[in-house]
Amino acid sequence: MTKLRDMFVAHLSEPLADEETDCEQSAAVLAEGLEQALDKARAEWPDFELDDAVFMRHVAERIPSGIPAAEALQQLRIEDLFLTCACLHGDKHALEAFRNTFVPRIRAAVGRMASSAVIEEVTQDVLKKLLVGDEQRKPAIAQYAGRGHIAVWVRVTALRAAQRSVDKERKRQAESGDQQVLERAAAIKDPELLRLKEMCGGHFKSAFQRAFANLSARERNILRYELRHGMNIDAIGKLYDVHRSTVARWRAACRATLLKQTRDILIRELKLSSSDCDSLIRFVRSQLDMSLTRLLQSETEAPS
Repeated sequence: MTKLRDMFVAHLSEPLADEETDCEQSAAVLAEGLEQALDKARAEWPDFELDDAVFMRHVAERIPSGIPAAEALQQLRIEDLFLTCACLHGDKHALEAFRNTFVPRIRAAVGRMASSAVIEEVTQDVLKKLLVGDEQRKPAIAQYAGRGHIAVWVRVTALRAAQRSVDKERKRQAESGDQQVLERAAAIKDPELLRLKEMCGGHFKSAFQRAFANLSARERNILRYELRHGMNIDAIGKLYDVHRSTVARWRAACRATLLKQTRDILIRELKLSSSDCDSLIRFVRSQLDMSLTRLLQSETEAPS
């Protein structure tokens, strides 16, 4: 018990009060409280492989100042802190438990204010914020202080993300732009491309957007996470709990599908020959990432 106490005290934001260090009984109460807290957490989540020292630091960093440590410890949601700490340290059982527990609740919360078309989008966006983070921010679960039920905390996070998605949807209108791709074609002194630009006009932009909308929820999210959020295949794999090679396969397939569907729409609606359409697509392929990034910036964010 003394060992747990030493681990805990070493990471408090401020030293223990004199009465907590000078009194042997107070020291024993704190040590016993930490032992009981750890036993309670491990009983709730027996499969998690989390080092005692790591968890003691996690708890100590969330003890508020101005309150005796033993008293503050009693106010914390120890089982929830154990879950978030294990997730932050990449424990696969913890990440699975988090998804199994909270994904249905996130969907239910989001469904109260967002359309069915974006429920999965927002759900995946919330999971990314909570469990992965980005270059600027740690995973949001690092902010959980253990003072309230984590289910409520996750629900609030989901509702805020849903509101942002709804606001984006209201703003998003015709301006999303891939016109730049065709404008780039005009700068190239290639008679064939100039002719195709004249033939297609704004139709390519429309075809490209519709082809993107026809992708599956997961395909749209793979592109979004890569091109808008800058996530590599390892980070995306962590989000979906799959190997990086699976993500690479998904990514290649959805890009191929996007180009094929754009081509099919143009051929069908503009009565282009296959060779004319392929000439345009070959040019567009080199601009695909730029084109997708611009489209994603104007879209609500997408799903599983």
